[in-house]
Amino acid sequence: MAQKHNEMADPISHYSEQLIIKGFWDEAIYLHNLILEADNKVERIFHGFACNEIGLIYSKKGDWDRALEYYLKSEKIIIEVGYRAGLGPTYFNIGTGYQQKGEHEKGAEYIIVASFIAMAMGMRHELSQMSWAIEPILNELGQEHFMEIGKRLYQQRLG
Repeated sequence: MAQKHNEMADPISHYSEQLIIKGFWDEAIYLHNLILEADNKVERIFHGFACNEIGLIYSKKGDWDRALEYYLKSEKIIIEVGYRAGLGPTYFNIGTGYQQKGEHEKGAEYIIVASFIAMAMGMRHELSQMSWAIEPILNELGQEHFMEIGKRLYQQRLG
């Protein structure tokens, strides 16, 4: 039964992405909530993806508190299931959410960890998408210090 629901969750996620692109945000939230409501029937990682996507929608709406609520839920799930590659984009989203709320230092820490994960895992596409937020921090800290902080924060958060 779980496999059948996993097969359902993946197309829902992809269809929801198209709805988000076209501005149908509430409809996309509804679809992602279907995944969250299928609690024990869908692999936990899909819950993490759904929470991250709902966070993205709330960030597009400018509701940073709700966005962060869902990003932080996603972080918890992704750590729980051990999907470290998924932490890069999630940490980036958390970081930009905090920066939008005016918590620049806290946001910068998450962005540094996100970029450290992306660099360590060879995630070039993700790095290119993060560059607009990474560049000012990198210019301020310098590359060596940036990487030292990234490594330290990564070890603190994930051991």
